[in-house]
Amino acid sequence: MAAEKRYLAFHLDRILSEINRPAFELFWRSFHVSNFTAPAERPAPVSRQARADEDRRVGLEGDLKGLIYGEGGQDSLFEGLGRAIFEASGSDPAPENLSLVFQNSLYPLFLLVFIAYFESRREKFLRGHNSYSRVCSHY
Repeated sequence: MAAEKRYLAFHLDRILSEINRPAFELFWRSFHVSNFTAPAERPAPVSRQARADEDRRVGLEGDLKGLIYGEGGQDSLFEGLGRAIFEASGSDPAPENLSLVFQNSLYPLFLLVFIAYFESRREKFLRGHNSYSRVCSHY
């Protein structure tokens, strides 16, 4: 789930001016046409990776929608949090109270989603911190 993008920079002008054969061969292999085109029966590596990334993104979006809004048979965090705040507010159905319940449900929900997302993206880095597992995380 926590995919990280990597970028590779080539300074072709320097490679050519210094006649750096190993660097040029790496450039040539990286950008060779076979990496971007392939026979019809087998997609090119770049196309396969792009499709895999798209599938992961769509799956993640679906998981988040299910978690936040309760789609796909999952319990809605937004609804559960709103219900708890509504009950704590005395269950007053007045529009002003419902507006406050909505506002007070929305902010903490998206804050929690952001924290969970950040933790999933930076788990390796966070696990190296001495207080992370002991104090901060739900893991």
